[in-house]
Formats: sequence, structure tokens, C-alpha cells
Amino acid sequence: MATLEIFLSEPVHAKQLEKTVVTVDGAPPSGTIVVTLAQLQGRKPFWGPDSKTVKADATGSAYATFDVYLEGPTPTATLQATASDTAHTVYLPDGHAVEVLP
Repeated sequence: MATLEIFLSEPVHAKQLEKTVVTVDGAPPSGTIVVTLAQLQGRKPFWGPDSKTVKADATGSAYATFDVYLEGPTPTATLQATASDTAHTVYLPDGHAVEVLP
């Protein structure tokens, strides 16, 4: 079973570019993974979804970088990361909630 984790620098400001990284651990070594990031909660219009194709290293680790723009202000904006590959690995999704400042 593989895991995903979202990293986002805070504070987050509305309509500003926020570099967001999703890390992958436990993928098939040297395998190709499609990582998807989407906004599920917050002020509309929601950002994404956006997908990146990345290659895991020999240990099964990888990362994908996304340019995220969130609407705000809002007390809670939630992002969710999911992933898939051709080996049908089970990836545990990750969620991350942030406050979006003006």
C-alpha cells in the first residue's frame, strides 16, 4: 500500500500562486504514477483537478509539484491528492485543509 502527503506553505492568500507538493511513498520502484490534486471544499470556483505523471525512484518514492490558486477569503479550503498506476497499487488519498486569507 502506498501513501500520499500534501505539502503547502502557509499562510495561503487568495488568488496567489501557491506551490504545492504531493509526495508518494511505497509505489512500485521505478514505476510511473499519475498523481491528481483537486480542491474539494472552499470558495468557488474550485481549483483543479490537475494531474501530473511522475516516475518513482528505486525506493518507490516520487513527488509531483502543482501551481495552485485558491479563491478566498475562506476559513477552510480542502485539497485532496489521489494517485494511480498500471500495477494497480492501492494509494491512500491525502487531504489537507487550509485557511485562505485575503
